[in-house]
Amino acid sequence: MRVIILLLVAEFFSTVIQRILCENTLTKKVNSLLAEFVVWGGYYVCINIMTYFLVHNIWFNMAVSLTAFFLVVRVIYSDSLCSVLIVTFFVYLTGMGTEVLLLFFVRFLDWPLDENTEMVYAIISRLICFCIVKTILLIVKKRRNIELDYRDWMEVFIVPAGSIWVLLTLMNAGPFSKQVSSFIATFIILLINVATYYLYDRARETEETRVREKVLEKQCEYYVRQNKESQKWWEELRNFRHDIKQHYLLEKMLIDAGNYSELERYCNESLKLVTKGRLVSNTGNLYIDSIINYKAESAAQLGIEFAVTASAPKDGELNAEDLSICLGNLLDNAIEAVARLQGKRIIRVTLKADKGNLFINVTNPYQTVKKEKGRYLSFKADSAYHGLGLAIVGQITNKYKGQMQIQDENCKFDVTILLFDFIH
Repeated sequence: MRVIILLLVAEFFSTVIQRILCENTLTKKVNSLLAEFVVWGGYYVCINIMTYFLVHNIWFNMAVSLTAFFLVVRVIYSDSLCSVLIVTFFVYLTGMGTEVLLLFFVRFLDWPLDENTEMVYAIISRLICFCIVKTILLIVKKRRNIELDYRDWMEVFIVPAGSIWVLLTLMNAGPFSKQVSSFIATFIILLINVATYYLYDRARETEETRVREKVLEKQCEYYVRQNKESQKWWEELRNFRHDIKQHYLLEKMLIDAGNYSELERYCNESLKLVTKGRLVSNTGNLYIDSIINYKAESAAQLGIEFAVTASAPKDGELNAEDLSICLGNLLDNAIEAVARLQGKRIIRVTLKADKGNLFINVTNPYQTVKKEKGRYLSFKADSAYHGLGLAIVGQITNKYKGQMQIQDENCKFDVTILLFDFIH
């Protein structure tokens, strides 16, 4: 009976691995957690009743398991038939492959192979499969422009490797399936592996949330500053228009007196007021203009010029947070790079909205670029956030099924982002 319970625990762990793979590689169409729990739970119960209590034909059970898993994925996820088939066969080929390789390894090392050790090897094969799945997920994240570091790879291997060592130690200590302590230890080991994965994943999400919160704080500053500057400029312009008659009379008096130098000075002062509200971005879209103009003013204080070509619908609805993160990060990186240069410094910004799609291009010269293992790093003092900004930009790009291209040639850094169905 204990053997059956341990097998059911191992199969439950396998089901959790399958769900982790699916939720990170496929797109959900069932948003109800309860419905998802019912589907996965029903799959687990049906497969294990069929395998351990009703039918003992391995090929029949394998066919049923494949079919059941395929149906679960089709019910919960909205991806194409081809994607579902690939995931289905990958899951089962990985599971079978790890068991075959482990059996070969056991026989090669002449390790004991009996009823007790088979149980340990079955659990170890699940842990190896878990490592493979987590490795695949990191590769998928890398292809989605999500930056990784050594901590991600450590999480993949350290806990499963330690778990395998503990299981082998317990196996050598005595009959595995007859010891209650071994049963409890196995349950705790598998629980730790699942908990570690989800806790680490949550920690990464929390770290990214902190970055988003900082961006949102800046975003509020953009809007408040843009609003205050606009109000101030309109107030000054309204006063200027109110006193326009006096301005004309003073100009005529200076002309009659032949005091052209004073007239020129007065006209220049008046033009400064009239042209004061001409900001580098005047699309009429509050979100876009406030971000670009705020960054342009910050850059101007450092002697950096902004050359902006921007067009967007005035009343277009968009995700202000995603826009602020994408555009704000690109402009911050450009300002940081150009600020280190001498002589004329200019950042070129092109932004176009067409048929709901948003195109952003930021180009800037640079002196040196900080790059490590294909990852662009910041020169900021806080190393914890190095490269995290571009990583989140990449995630947002993937969110809108878009594209991000980075070119780094001839001391010119060029970033292009295309977001589909972004403005409505």
